[in-house]
Amino acid sequence: MPFSFLSPLFFIGAAALGIPLLIHLIQREKKQVIEFPSLMFLRKMPYQSVRRQRLKRLLLLLLRCAALLLLVAAFARPFLPNAKNATATRSAREVVIMLDKSYSMGYGDRWARAQAAAKRTIGALAAGDHASLLLFDTRADAVVRSSPEGARLNSALDAARPGAGATRYGPALKLAQSILAGSDIAQKELVVISDYQRAGWRDAERLELPAGTKVMPVAITDTKTDNVAVTSVLLHPSDSTGTERVRVEARVANQSARAVSALRVALALDGQSIQTRNVDVPANGAASVLFDPLATTAAAVRATVAIPHDALPADDELHFVLTTEQSVPTLVIDGGQSDQPSLYLRRALAIGSEPRFRVVQKSM
Repeated sequence: MPFSFLSPLFFIGAAALGIPLLIHLIQREKKQVIEFPSLMFLRKMPYQSVRRQRLKRLLLLLLRCAALLLLVAAFARPFLPNAKNATATRSAREVVIMLDKSYSMGYGDRWARAQAAAKRTIGALAAGDHASLLLFDTRADAVVRSSPEGARLNSALDAARPGAGATRYGPALKLAQSILAGSDIAQKELVVISDYQRAGWRDAERLELPAGTKVMPVAITDTKTDNVAVTSVLLHPSDSTGTERVRVEARVANQSARAVSALRVALALDGQSIQTRNVDVPANGAASVLFDPLATTAAAVRATVAIPHDALPADDELHFVLTTEQSVPTLVIDGGQSDQPSLYLRRALAIGSEPRFRVVQKSM
C-alpha cells in the first residue's frame, strides 16, 4: 500500500541532497609544496585537476544522501491511508447518546429503530473517541459513562428495554451537561434519540451545554398512529344477593381517528379468563365495560382486564388486585312521617370504606 504524507511540503528540503554531491565535487586534494631554487629555466604550464571533478567514495556519498532523505521524510510525516489512520488524524470526540426509553417508545418498531440509530452512532466512533449512553424517561440513568469501548456500549444498548415512564427531557439534559462539561476532550457531541413527545418539555429547565457542543436530534416517529388502551378499572360493591360481591368496570380509550367496533374486552382472575364483553369505541373517544358481579373467596385475587394486542401492547392489559373487604352489616329502620327519613344517614354510611357499611333499610 503506498504511503501518504501529512506535510508533503517538507520534501522541498530534499534539495539538500545536493550538498553531499557538491562537497564531493569541489573537494580539492592537498598538494605537497616542494621548494625549488629557481624557476627561471621552467616554463609555466596551466594545471588542471581532473580527479576533483570525479566522484570519489561513493558509499559515503550514498550514506550522506540517505540520511538527509530520511530526515526530510520524517518531517513530512508519512502514514498509510487506510480508514483507521484517516479517522485517527482528526481530533477526538466526547459523544453523549441520549436514548428515550419512555412508554411511547414501545409503539410498533420504534424501539428497534432507536437502537439501530444508537448503534450507528457507536459504530462511527473512531480511535480516541469516548461515548456515554444515557437512558431516560421520567428520570435519567448513565448506564455507560465516557467509555472508548464500543463493545461495552453495544452490550448495554442490547440489554435496554422501554419502560412505563413518561418522557422528561430535563433530567437527561442536565446529566448530559455534567458529562460534557467534565470532559477534557475539546470536541463534544450530543445525540438525542426520541419520539419527541411534546409533554416531555413541560418540566425541562433552562440548561446551557458547553460552548461548541454539536447537538444531533434523531426523530423516531410514525406518520400514522392507532392505539386502543385499557386506561382504568373501577370496583363497585354489589350486595344484591347478601354476599360479598364486586362488579368490575373497565374504561377503554381509542387514540385514533377511526372508530373500533366490537372490541373484545376480557376479565381474568389468576390467569383464567372468566368473562368477556364486546364494546364499540368511538374515534378519539372512550367507552366503559361493566362485568357481572364477582364473589371473591380469597383475601386477594390477581385480576387482569385485557384487549387484543395492537402496536403498543404495554397498555393493552391492566393488572389489579381484588380484595375481600369485610363490610359491617347495618340495619336502618325508617320511622316518622317523612318519605325518606334515613336518606342522609344512609348516604353518610355509604361514604365510609374502612370499614365499608352494608346498609339494609327497613320501615316500621
